[in-house]
Amino acid sequence: MKMTNPIHYMLLGGRLRYLVGRVKGDQIIGDDFIYQNLLSLKQDFEALEFRVSTNWYRRKLKEIEAEFCKLSQVDNLSAEQNKLTQIQQQELSKNILALEDTVFSEAEELVIASPTPRRFSLDHLLNNPDLILGKDVFSSLTEIAKYDLQYSCKNIAFECPTSAAFHILRCVEECVRILYRAYFPRKDSCRPWGPLVKELIDKPKNPKPEDILLEHLSHLGKRFRNPTDHPEKVYEIEEAEDLVHMAVDVINRIARDNKVKA
Repeated sequence: MKMTNPIHYMLLGGRLRYLVGRVKGDQIIGDDFIYQNLLSLKQDFEALEFRVSTNWYRRKLKEIEAEFCKLSQVDNLSAEQNKLTQIQQQELSKNILALEDTVFSEAEELVIASPTPRRFSLDHLLNNPDLILGKDVFSSLTEIAKYDLQYSCKNIAFECPTSAAFHILRCVEECVRILYRAYFPRKDSCRPWGPLVKELIDKPKNPKPEDILLEHLSHLGKRFRNPTDHPEKVYEIEEAEDLVHMAVDVINRIARDNKVKA
């Protein structure tokens, strides 16, 4: 999903209003003057994916943009040369007004999604999922674990709780494999969650993972992993948030395990 700050739409509207309001004698070339705003308007259309308006701009405003472009390349441009003529003003105003109608029509087809604030910071969920974990924990995870944590966070932000639960449990399962490989480096870690945790619990000699970690992993596997992995469980958003909180605790504990850190 592409995230767009509403300010970009406001800036686009501001550029249209600026350009349509130009009068004879206004400056053309220079920072924040007519030519620069015209180029920025085209860039805004492309960035915000206003495809119809982009095509309209290219067809109707290409000539006046080219005219201003030539002016921008003049050495020692005089103040008089840099003034908008009556003909240029009429052409610019007419086309920008027509373009504005196209923009409004196209904008009716667009929707801005606004995430609801959750227990976790929206910035953490959408941009910095590493910050919901302990210090340096995220960087210690495998790429698949990072991927699933990121998508679990995004699904929480956009209130897709069952998807969030699915991804966070995938993340935990990958972390179970990290833990298992630390204690049994020569054994097959590409097995389901349950057998891996049972083997860690039944390990006859020390060192072993801490009991509370193994208890949490066993509980998560029995209570959540299997029902979520199969079509038996549909989550409410609060349940998914609870699950993410539990998962964060075990992920942090796994990352701090002495054998894992070794």
